[in-house]
Amino acid sequence: NIIYKEVGIINLGNTCFINSCLQVLIHCHLFIYSFFNKHQLINKKNTPISYAFFELCKDIMEILDQKEKKYIDISSFKNEFGSKHSIFGGYLQNASQEFFRVLLEDISTELNEANNKAVYRALTNSDTTKTKQFRDIEFDKNFSEREKSIVTDLFYAQLITTFTCQCTHNTYSFQKILDFPLLLPQNKSNVNINDLLIKYFQPEIIDFERKCEK
Repeated sequence: NIIYKEVGIINLGNTCFINSCLQVLIHCHLFIYSFFNKHQLINKKNTPISYAFFELCKDIMEILDQKEKKYIDISSFKNEFGSKHSIFGGYLQNASQEFFRVLLEDISTELNEANNKAVYRALTNSDTTKTKQFRDIEFDKNFSEREKSIVTDLFYAQLITTFTCQCTHNTYSFQKILDFPLLLPQNKSNVNINDLLIKYFQPEIIDFERKCEK
């Protein structure tokens, strides 16, 4: 029930960027359900960051049983996270996006369930019989053989970049991404995220020194 409740987080200094990210993650119901379903994989020795987050969630559940106290202290979580990533070890302000990315990547690495940890295989554009859709599926399959977790399932997107030569020959590049670096316009009060996405995916003209692969 923690995703439907309001529980505060004590500010330990300039840690509002940590607090806000944790609140977002705690109230992401698909992630919390999936995370708790993986509790058998979580332990202090092998998955320290996931364990610290799991203990944080347990603290929230204990708080929900109390009538007076409606906030938690995240010192244990912050100390564990800071011991691994020194940039977050102090009490200085940091970028919330960077913290969120590092936290999700830590959990993803610790709870990686890929069976054979296959070696990375670079896809080439030499086989012209393969369609873009086929290559897209192939890249995703190759990635899933190496990285498969609740984080990659819920938060990762797959970006396809198409390079079109003046001779109309196409080559493709594939990338897994955790977020979009959308730029907010200055001095504009009404911002539509769809407009920002459209602008992000606008075609660009690039001068390449190397010749066309064709």
